[in-house]
Amino acid sequence: MDARAYVESHAREFIDDLKQWLAIPSVSADPARHGDVRRSAEWLASHLRAAGFPVAEVWDSSPDGLPAVFAEWPAADPSARKVLVYGHHDVQPAEPLEEWESPPFEPAERDGLLLGRGASDDKGQVLFHSLGLRAALAAAGAAAPPVTVKLLIEGEEESGSGHLVELIRRERDRLACDVIVVSDTTMWAADVPSMCIGMRGLASAEVTLTGPVRDLHSGSFGGGVPNPLHAMVALLAGLHDEAGRVMLPRFYDRVLPMTAQERELFARLPFNEKQWLHEAGDSGAVYGEEGFTTLERIWTRPTAEINGMWGGHTGPGGKTIIPRAAHAKVSFRLVADQDPADVLAAFGEFVQASTPPGLTATVTVQPAVRPSHSPITSPAVLAGRRAMERAFDREVLFTGEGGSGPEADLAEILAAPLVFVATGLDADQIHAPNEAIDVDRLLRGAEASAYLWPELAAAGSELG
Repeated sequence: MDARAYVESHAREFIDDLKQWLAIPSVSADPARHGDVRRSAEWLASHLRAAGFPVAEVWDSSPDGLPAVFAEWPAADPSARKVLVYGHHDVQPAEPLEEWESPPFEPAERDGLLLGRGASDDKGQVLFHSLGLRAALAAAGAAAPPVTVKLLIEGEEESGSGHLVELIRRERDRLACDVIVVSDTTMWAADVPSMCIGMRGLASAEVTLTGPVRDLHSGSFGGGVPNPLHAMVALLAGLHDEAGRVMLPRFYDRVLPMTAQERELFARLPFNEKQWLHEAGDSGAVYGEEGFTTLERIWTRPTAEINGMWGGHTGPGGKTIIPRAAHAKVSFRLVADQDPADVLAAFGEFVQASTPPGLTATVTVQPAVRPSHSPITSPAVLAGRRAMERAFDREVLFTGEGGSGPEADLAEILAAPLVFVATGLDADQIHAPNEAIDVDRLLRGAEASAYLWPELAAAGSELG
């Protein structure tokens, strides 16, 4: 039996298992649900053992953390390459509940869709690897995969992966691998399969400009002392030049440029600007750094965004004052090779240089996430692309992700390249009410997984 036939013949069993898992409300952000996060981990470990994994364990990330699942199915050849699949079994909160068409933790099938929190993000895309590996073994008539397959499925991704780095470092030897497969991203469209090749990082900070020790009467003191809100407005306006470039010192020094091939493949995606603007909250126009398309801007170029600003009187009616302080929250989306620490240090320098005499600036930084990048010419990405193309019977293109995750930490600590093999869509309404995934697309993910292991085995020493 070939892999496709195996997946199709076991589809009902796979969906029924997934529905059991989706019924566990593993919301990591809700302390009241932490027991359910553990139940979710135990369910997955039990499922993987039943699927044939010789090793399937629940790992506590730390005394204060939520459990992850580790599994391993060794290759018959001890010298075979090792592949680690990363994903997560925790889910987003389901509120507002009244907007769900069916209860979020009572998974339902409707018109070819599987509805329920976690159906796409990320339980469905984790579980298809279990089916895919069994399909690969059935197609090869083998008892062990051609590469050692490991899984690390964490329980805190939706609440910031706060203990993941600690866990990876602690278990580095058991997690050692040659390639990391991530199935927690999206494709361009159901009929335009694609692979993510990079995720932007994130650095954020809050800045406060303080002047007098109290609010001042603007008639008595206006025009005679610096106004913190005036200074904040000027500081924030100076973040960009007229071409949309960010004006922090050294900001672009380490930005990895796009290759000509990346640019050409991005351009082949069927991008409809009018439709995209509608999906962007009915925004009135595109905007960004000159010299780049919209897709290039949101996938390969770094940004600076003002997330909020406040100070002085904001209640009803007038109040003629010079406020004692002004505040703003700023974030930076970063791209390959940029370091959040460097960017935040540069922002601190920019703030100090932009603060007029008589005012004091304070910058408070938040935890950061580093960007990740997978070159489209890397052997791991090429192997993933071949597997995806066999499953979908068409050319696979490439995209980026504007969001951020722990992938860069995984790649650095384990010294292994990343390859993103996933079948989610933005239309799956992840993080929103009525999350759902097309069952057929989920099964194509299982098929791609089945083809991935022999493709990575064939790449052999090219993987590094």
